[in-house]
Amino acid sequence: GREKLLTLGVGDSDSDSVVKQLTSLARKQLVEGGGHMTPAGTSGGGHMTPAGTGGGSHVTLSELLGLAVCMYSMVGEDCVDDASEEAELKESLADLILRHRESDAALIQSLGIEQSHSHTEVLERLGAVFTQLVGLGEARDQLKQFRHTYTQQQQSPLPYHPLLAQVVESIFHPSRPELPDIHHHSLSLAGMLKSGFSLFMSSARPRPNNHPLLLLFVVGGVTCSEVRQIRDIVTSHKSDTQVVVGATRLLTANDIIRQVLCTDPLRTSR
Repeated sequence: GREKLLTLGVGDSDSDSVVKQLTSLARKQLVEGGGHMTPAGTSGGGHMTPAGTGGGSHVTLSELLGLAVCMYSMVGEDCVDDASEEAELKESLADLILRHRESDAALIQSLGIEQSHSHTEVLERLGAVFTQLVGLGEARDQLKQFRHTYTQQQQSPLPYHPLLAQVVESIFHPSRPELPDIHHHSLSLAGMLKSGFSLFMSSARPRPNNHPLLLLFVVGGVTCSEVRQIRDIVTSHKSDTQVVVGATRLLTANDIIRQVLCTDPLRTSR
């Protein structure tokens, strides 16, 4: 898909930045796209990027936003070389929004942009949208083991390692690596005493796969692709632990865009 092509320029001074490539896609849509925009991401799964980004010369507004969400989450500040590039992307997105405010009204309204908004007002709202995008790259800063979702090496495109897949792989890996980002909490008195003593003496922490049943619940939602990845990892390790995956909802690409970029996540996620 296009998200793989966008990663080719990450860390390469001779290639356009991710944001510059997104701007080129937006401008191409403005020049050649015409009037019809088809909703994307209604297939019920896949990557963070909306369905359909891998083929054809045109991208929709929802696909552009999905690509931005994916890339900012994946590589953070490496998406852009300087602030002027983001300003150019905002201008192009504002033009697309104004052109397609009727054909993609639901998505545009979920971004906090009304039909009556002027170009200046749309740009102001996009400023808040980009603040949320930048925040995606910082969301895992406090993590130690699962901070990155791509391999930091000189390789193109960058190998992508989804967060949930990393967590499950680390839990079931035969080498039983330390899990510094997974915390064990016990409600029993014995468990709390053991946790307290472990501060003063070396003791092995319980692992999630020490039990016959592991419940993995994802607040915010999970995609079909992530569920498949979890199943494949557990199957490959031939574990006796049964894994049950739960979530607040099954996500589509448009759901992810709205949850990340909308003005009222609690209301929109219903």
